[in-house]
Amino acid sequence: GASYSSRRSERQQLAAASTTGLVIKNTATTGRARDDHVAYNARPHEAVHAAPEHVETQPATQFRVLQDNTEKFQHNKLQQAGAFRAPTNANRSFQPSYGPAKELAGFDSMTVRATDGSETLLKHALPVPRRSGEPRPAHARARAAAAGLQRRPSSPFGACRQAGAALGITACGNGIAEQLEHVVQLLDYWSLLWKHRGRSRAIGPGAYEKYCTLGLFGHGGITGISKACGQREACAAINAFLKDRFPNRTWTSIAVLYNPKIGLHRDVCNLAGHLNHAITLGTFTGGKVWIEDDEGTSSATLIQKNGTRSLCGTWKDVHNEGLSFDARRYHQIEPHEGRMWALAAYTPQAFLRMTNEQASDLLSLNFPLPANTTQANPHDAHPPLRRCSSAGRLMAH
Repeated sequence: GASYSSRRSERQQLAAASTTGLVIKNTATTGRARDDHVAYNARPHEAVHAAPEHVETQPATQFRVLQDNTEKFQHNKLQQAGAFRAPTNANRSFQPSYGPAKELAGFDSMTVRATDGSETLLKHALPVPRRSGEPRPAHARARAAAAGLQRRPSSPFGACRQAGAALGITACGNGIAEQLEHVVQLLDYWSLLWKHRGRSRAIGPGAYEKYCTLGLFGHGGITGISKACGQREACAAINAFLKDRFPNRTWTSIAVLYNPKIGLHRDVCNLAGHLNHAITLGTFTGGKVWIEDDEGTSSATLIQKNGTRSLCGTWKDVHNEGLSFDARRYHQIEPHEGRMWALAAYTPQAFLRMTNEQASDLLSLNFPLPANTTQANPHDAHPPLRRCSSAGRLMAH
């Protein structure tokens, strides 16, 4: 017993000595680091024209730092814009006017050089995007700004109604470009009102940045009308747009996705015999849709639990162009860069359980409901579904 106690006491003493040495070492290291920081702040530095610790107490040094930062900010704006406008001889100095846009060739601390060889003082150059339009007189810009201010909505609700009304006016018109612009504007405003991020469980995590279902939905044995249809004017306007793109087609629901990133899947909860009607909008590159097609020349690999399978298909460009296809067959979206809104109108199996009241509500929202549900789908070779928990659910098999 005495021998054991002696050995234990020795170990405790060694442990205490090691801990004390570690504390002393850490304290010394921390002290050296603190001394280095103090010494650094006390030495003049070219970035701030003085010792860092003296900048706050020297107004002249602060002014020089602000001058440097202003110059760097102007340089950054010019580099990002890629072009600039030079001032012209305006009638009044407080209303300067600028000439046409000039391509940026280079700059220094005082001047900006254009590709045509002309130079402008850095403080007078106005950065603008490349290919900017011709400048307008000040009074014309003032009138445009005043008109825009009168039209500017005070809230997302007002913006949504305003964009919906503008879309409704042009939905059946000839201005296709204007119509597409109104749809994107409407979706930008409308998405600010969406209270949830959508059914990530149904589609998968990371499959989109924003998601919303319009119209009929089904969850288990429950059917209903989505809350997003509360903005009735906007919902009716989107339907008017899609009906113009897909005449004589029918649907009860619309999936709206912002920047979708959806891989190979099929929509097995869609009602057999009813096609999907899809279109993508916005400013982006890529984003084509691959659709399973027995006669297609492009292949895709389907990963299953028991191995892989090769599928034949075809790539389709649906950017500003509508496409109807059987979504119960496999399909996927190509990666894209930019801002993409995707609209997919479809009819879920929940349509078979829809009530007369829900049908009347959908008709008032401008949905073109199917007239019958007995049409056979020539491509439907899937076994009967025993359970489907959500309308339009994306499931890979």
